Amino acid sequence: MYQVPCETLALSRRLSAEHKHDPTRPFRSAQRAFFMFSSTYLVASIFYAWALIQRVSATHNVTIDDSDLDHWTFVGSYHAVTPTSPCKECLAKPDPGLAFNSTWHDGSLSSGSFQFQGSAVYIFGIDVVNPANVTFVLANPNRNGFHYYGGSGFVYNSLFFSATDLDPTVQHTVTWLMEKSSGGGSAALLDYAVITVEDASSSSVSGGPSSSSSGPTNSESASPSPNTNILPSQKSKSNAGAIAGAVVGVLALLAILGGLFIFWRRKRLVDREAQKDDLSGNYLVEPYQPTVLPPSPPSLQSRPAFHSPPSDSGSVSMSMVAQSTSVSTGPSMDRKGGSAPGWTSRSEDSSSQAAADPAVEERLRHLEQVVNASQPPRYSAHDHGT
Repeated sequence: MYQVPCETLALSRRLSAEHKHDPTRPFRSAQRAFFMFSSTYLVASIFYAWALIQRVSATHNVTIDDSDLDHWTFVGSYHAVTPTSPCKECLAKPDPGLAFNSTWHDGSLSSGSFQFQGSAVYIFGIDVVNPANVTFVLANPNRNGFHYYGGSGFVYNSLFFSATDLDPTVQHTVTWLMEKSSGGGSAALLDYAVITVEDASSSSVSGGPSSSSSGPTNSESASPSPNTNILPSQKSKSNAGAIAGAVVGVLALLAILGGLFIFWRRKRLVDREAQKDDLSGNYLVEPYQPTVLPPSPPSLQSRPAFHSPPSDSGSVSMSMVAQSTSVSTGPSMDRKGGSAPGWTSRSEDSSSQAAADPAVEERLRHLEQVVNASQPPRYSAHDHGT
């Protein structure tokens, strides 16, 4: 039967114990989950930003002049001012070269409407001195606006009304109403409108003089306007692209910082565990291997074991007396005198065995003297007759 070596068994047990009690296993699981979540979130955010940029880039502005009656409807007292038909009786006489297409509608306490299909609308006009109060209403959804100019001089490309975030798939209508102001003003000049449409919807914009350019540029006025006259749609387009880029950049930065933090935290935890192992002395313990001693020389094995008698002299005397008594009563006792042959041969045998050790030999000699001195006097027939 095959047996696993002790070293392999100990190593496998240690590896299994380290794998079982590894404190970094939950942290590694959380790390993998965080990386999966962050990567998915980053990809989704990039896709959303890309879709937002594509949607913004898929829209453009269309400028519709006031002479396009397919979109404009004027109700009441209006004068359509053009380069070929100027208004001599109108009180306001702005510079035709600063108006869009050199045309505008001059109305007095009148109303009208503008119809369009798009996601945003901006209605521009020319501000005059002491104008009327103009109220705007957008249906579906409902949006309200109010415009009044209290400055001096003409202001070209002035934003009268705007609405954004509209449904580009439905028709919208903006209506307005001119009312007399507190200063007695009753006139308002409408110049053009700008709508934001999808690329597929640009063909639906038709009519008279219209332009698909980004809108009119800022024009000089007799009195400087506090407004910049930049189209909000252009701002929203550039802002949307900038926001989308910023979102993607921030998300990428957060993902990088999160990865660096996890790497630093994991390295710190591993170093701490390594330091703890060094302090606790967690080393590999080799199994015990018994040591086999070589056999002893034959001379040491053949030597008989000899136990020296106790050092107490009294005990030695009593022991030796008992031995001498037992020996003298045996059949080998010489009645005429002399020592017992058996004891003599035994002493000689012991002396020959212990001859290799001088200390033992000297001790035996001393014991023989003690035994001989303790024996009874010799017995003879002469002593018995007496």
